Amino acid sequence: MRRRTGGATALLLGALLVAGCTAPVDDDGASPAPSDTAVDGGTSAPLDPDVAGEPPLEGGEEPPLPPDDAGPTLTIVGLPAGGGAADLVDDAWCGAIAVGQAPPDGVDLVVTGLRTDPEGLETPALACQDVPPCLGTTLSQEQQLCAIAVVPPPGADRVRAAVDVRLDCAEVAACEEYRASVTPGFWWELDRPAEAGPATAPSGPEVPDEPEDPDEPEGAPPEDEEGSP
Repeated sequence: MRRRTGGATALLLGALLVAGCTAPVDDDGASPAPSDTAVDGGTSAPLDPDVAGEPPLEGGEEPPLPPDDAGPTLTIVGLPAGGGAADLVDDAWCGAIAVGQAPPDGVDLVVTGLRTDPEGLETPALACQDVPPCLGTTLSQEQQLCAIAVVPPPGADRVRAAVDVRLDCAEVAACEEYRASVTPGFWWELDRPAEAGPATAPSGPEVPDEPEDPDEPEGAPPEDEEGSP
């Protein structure tokens, strides 16, 4: 009579598979904590979410980079601009200037610096003639005026000022086209305001008077020169 061993063999294989998938148990009956280190000679380390970064998207694609909205920038040193007579504001000569060539739409001129001749004069951020101070102002097609204030040196009748700007544009072609249309290196002349009065030259050091001779009596006749009769 032939014995049927297939069912017993299948039961034995199933028991072995279950035993192989069961987690090991410590001596006290508890299962050990999962390890962060790979087994069988692996070198995996714990993942740091701050270091690991964004996971790739489905299909292996990298996450998109943030858009760059800053756009291209160029500069103009000595923007062509000018104005009328300056006013006296505190100790400064202050006047409104207008951009010589208005920038088109999409081109902004951010005033980044003021320079003076003579060099190094104080340029306070003063508003005058109903316009804001130039430094920090964004000039555009809608805003073409700003004010420059310069504290002149003593005795000066005229000073010069230059405006440096940065071009902010949505398209590089617009910046380059406007920059090519103007001539940099412009200086605006501020004449002495009428209310400042006439210029006076700085006075030199005072010369003390000669001391009087205490031994000389008052009202004494002058000494005769040698050889006089």
